[in-house]
Amino acid sequence: MMLQEIVAKYKKKSWLRVCTLNNIHKWDLVDYIGEPVYASRYLIKSGFEIDTRVCLMCGKELALGIFKGTFIAVQTCKCSVDNTKCVTIDKLCCVFSRGQATDLFNLINTDRRKGLPNTMEYWLRQGYDVDQAKTEVTKIQKSRSSKSPAAQKGARGYSVRTTEYWIKRGLSKEEAIDKIKQIQITNGLSFYTARYGAAGAEMFNARIDKWLNSDGNKKMISNRSKKSIELFEQLGTGNYGPDEKTVRGKQKVHRVDFLHEHKIIEFYGDYWHGNPNFYSNDALIRKKKITDTILKKYKIYLQMVMTC
Repeated sequence: MMLQEIVAKYKKKSWLRVCTLNNIHKWDLVDYIGEPVYASRYLIKSGFEIDTRVCLMCGKELALGIFKGTFIAVQTCKCSVDNTKCVTIDKLCCVFSRGQATDLFNLINTDRRKGLPNTMEYWLRQGYDVDQAKTEVTKIQKSRSSKSPAAQKGARGYSVRTTEYWIKRGLSKEEAIDKIKQIQITNGLSFYTARYGAAGAEMFNARIDKWLNSDGNKKMISNRSKKSIELFEQLGTGNYGPDEKTVRGKQKVHRVDFLHEHKIIEFYGDYWHGNPNFYSNDALIRKKKITDTILKKYKIYLQMVMTC
């Protein structure tokens, strides 16, 4: 049976199956029809058709399917598989160039966000200006937070970001703390670079800068003792009190009391950050064990003084 006979005799949804039964290569049918092929059914409306029959990363041939009358390619290899359904630039690079994959990824994210009321894009699309959009997004976020079971009194064990949650599921306290750390880094630099590729670092830095300059973040630094302000005023040029800055380390962002060029000063820092020259590892400061949190911060500050 020839391709002409298959197209004339059968419905389109049966073409590929008939090709298989007659030992006709499916991609030959695409050449004969001359119709576009898309990377998946979710990308049909994107306008980005593929121009390859093999995975650009490993060279394995792509399978061919039909979804509602449109040809789609099915990846038959394991390149960029991460056991999630999330679209990533690396996954798209199997059938697109890096530039095309980046453009398509940005287009998908923009379209998705336009349908979510908790995003700026949604309200801008409705005709709101930037300030009005921010107000609406804030309202939604506050409303959702107040309704969350994890926000209710006595519900700490509900959230996966609490030790109680994991201890209830059989983990020790130490294991629970490690588990929370793993969850918390899902929005860190390594997560962004793994998911978004080369653009990940830029997106991560933009998110951190936005957080550092947010109104809520600035309010946290207004409550400083008079003694500390008097001391820092005597030191002269620097950032302290209402103008206090944050310093970015390798993994986290840290707030410091006084920052001037490469100098960091923590007011009463020996106590608040557990100077190991004055406190033993089993000492308690405000009910916190030195070795659990405070000593780690002290060491981090020492490293930051040398690098910031």
